[in-house]
Amino acid sequence: MARPELPAPGTDLSVLALARLLRRRGETRQAAELLDTTLSQGALQAPATTTLSAQVGWLNLERGDLYQDQGALQDADRHALAAVAHFERAGHRGGQAAAALQLGDLAWQAGNAEVATAWWRRCHALADNVGNPMLSARALASLALLELSRAAPEAAEALLAAAEQRAQLDLDETLDGEVLSAETRALRDEAAREQRVVAATVALVRARQAVRSGNWAETRLLIASAAEVAEAEAAWGLYVDALRLDAVVARRQGDPRSAVEALAMAARAAREGGLQRLAAVVDSERVLALADNEQWAEAFSLQAETPPDAIAEQPAVHAARLEAFAVLSLRAGNTIAAEASAREAESLRTQVTDTAGAARAAALVADTAL
Repeated sequence: MARPELPAPGTDLSVLALARLLRRRGETRQAAELLDTTLSQGALQAPATTTLSAQVGWLNLERGDLYQDQGALQDADRHALAAVAHFERAGHRGGQAAAALQLGDLAWQAGNAEVATAWWRRCHALADNVGNPMLSARALASLALLELSRAAPEAAEALLAAAEQRAQLDLDETLDGEVLSAETRALRDEAAREQRVVAATVALVRARQAVRSGNWAETRLLIASAAEVAEAEAAWGLYVDALRLDAVVARRQGDPRSAVEALAMAARAAREGGLQRLAAVVDSERVLALADNEQWAEAFSLQAETPPDAIAEQPAVHAARLEAFAVLSLRAGNTIAAEASAREAESLRTQVTDTAGAARAAALVADTAL
């Protein structure tokens, strides 16, 4: 199999490598400043060569990823589309695949499942075409997660099996001698890290499927494995998601205290990693876990902490806050407000084709009538 489409050997990747290192250390502001300063250089506004255009594509993609973590979806989308343009000019299909993956994630966060599906499918097709199984596996895992949210387990299983097959390929089978040379050792190490993170990402989707089937032992093993890799590789978004799923399992097994503890760790990791949007979602999940554990004062206090408008208005964040508000309103005896919030949350979940989420919100609506 041909090697993955990575930045070309000989490329000056010091800025990109440093930005990634800063992000793993939690120094997101410094990473953003480095990327902004570099991208503002006159020579990079209209790259003179296709090689330089590809470099600018990677820098834009990294900057877009930072904006995405901060919940600034429009800025993230602007940089991802700029990356697409630069990669297309350079004829860099691997870069185009990476940009398509990011654009799919952005569309999903914005609540547009159809657009997200189109971008993820494009990523999968391009990645398979250039022999990049890791990118293809990530796209397939995202598509599988989408099918799980739509309560379509058979479709999800087919996609997940394909993702697992690609994620388990031996790195040496996908990287030829050129990539393994001393000149590109840093790229090879990054590819090895990416493989570990992708395998953990796919494992976490498998864990979500196991939750639906009630296989708690398998779920716990998969979550623990994914969390261990994510923490070791400083993949903070994946680490937070593993803790969130661990909290889901704890709540379903009647252990709200463990859920509260897991979500407190998740919130701390999200904020230290600069994942502002994810932190907002986690906070709403913490409110529900605190309510389960009858820590009402803490739950009300946390709900009063509102995220920035640009984040609070995103469908997943808004729905999560509405659900938390509904639970607290019930506690306060305001069933009218509780029902209105739960119904709005159900509507939002339905609009973004989150069937499972809509079902949870509908159950909350039913609770308001008791």
